[in-house]
Amino acid sequence: MARRNQWQSSADVQRQCQSAVLLLIGSLSSLTGIIISTAVGAYISNFSPVTANVNFLGEPFASGKNYTPLNFSEMVSGYHTAHGQAFFAFSLIAAICLLVSWYPKELSNVYTDQYICKTLNLSWVDFRQCAPPIGMLLVICMQVPRPIDRDFVDMVVVNLHRTGAVSMIGGYCFSEVHCLSLG
Repeated sequence: MARRNQWQSSADVQRQCQSAVLLLIGSLSSLTGIIISTAVGAYISNFSPVTANVNFLGEPFASGKNYTPLNFSEMVSGYHTAHGQAFFAFSLIAAICLLVSWYPKELSNVYTDQYICKTLNLSWVDFRQCAPPIGMLLVICMQVPRPIDRDFVDMVVVNLHRTGAVSMIGGYCFSEVHCLSLG
């Protein structure tokens, strides 16, 4: 019997280590994607040939300068661009690693056994496990076109993108605040 308890303890430690490694890989992957995308996007906006960038009418910009995206989401929205592909790839790796790590259940420093809603059987652990990575997947999979090119369908996609961002960032912040309020 003592041997079985020792084996279960060893399996628990192994799952905790695996969870921590996946959390680290996911975090570093997300950071790498953001840094590479920002660096390439800044290079394209500031140093690429002006003749490559045209306005929505297909004409070169009157100012002689390149188009600068309004925000990060617009900058990385094109899967056909190098920085868009880098952001998508690294963020997808990050979201998958976070989703399969089950770090809220495996790591004791973030585990809470309280429920958000007992009638729905929704715990803080489940919310913390699912909301940020699923929100991240929505953010990276929904391309945000330039404002001048948007129609009604694009606005639906933009709002789904925003919902994903709120789920990713807000879900993480609410979970952190809840965890910190317990200690």
